[in-house]
Amino acid sequence: MPVIAVAILVIGGCLALVLDRLWLTAARTELRNATESAVLAAAARLADDERLDEAPDASERLTQSSMLAARNAAAGNLVAGQPVGTDPSSGVDVRFGHHVPSDIGGPATFLETNVLPTSVQVQTIKTRRMGNPIARMFGGLVGEEYGDAVA
Repeated sequence: MPVIAVAILVIGGCLALVLDRLWLTAARTELRNATESAVLAAAARLADDERLDEAPDASERLTQSSMLAARNAAAGNLVAGQPVGTDPSSGVDVRFGHHVPSDIGGPATFLETNVLPTSVQVQTIKTRRMGNPIARMFGGLVGEEYGDAVA
C-alpha cells in the first residue's frame, strides 16, 4: 500500500508538471494568435483608401487609426483567460515602417517611419516585469507562480 501511495504521488506530480507546461505553451500560442490578429487589423487599416489623401496629416491620421485598430484587436483576445494588452507606455508596441531587402541576401531590415509606412510590427507582452504575467496552474509545485510570454 505505501508503495502504491508513493507511486500515485509521483505520477500526480509528473502529470501536474506536464499540465503546467502545456498551459504555458497554450498561453504563448494564444498570445501569438492575438498578436497576429492585431497585425492584420493594423495592416488592413494601413492599406485603406485614406492613404491616397494628399493632406499633410493624412499619414499621421492613418498610423494613429492603425495603432488603435491593432490595440483593439489585441484587446479582443484572451490569453490564459486574461485580456491581452500591448504596452503603450513603451512606445514600441505598434511600429510602422518599411522592410528593406538586404544587399547580401539576408533577412530584410525593418526601418521605422511614420511617413507612408508599408509594414507594421506589433509586440504583445505578458510578463511579470510589465505586471501582467501568465498565472501558472501548479506554480507552487515548481516554485514559480507566474510565467512570461512575448510575441
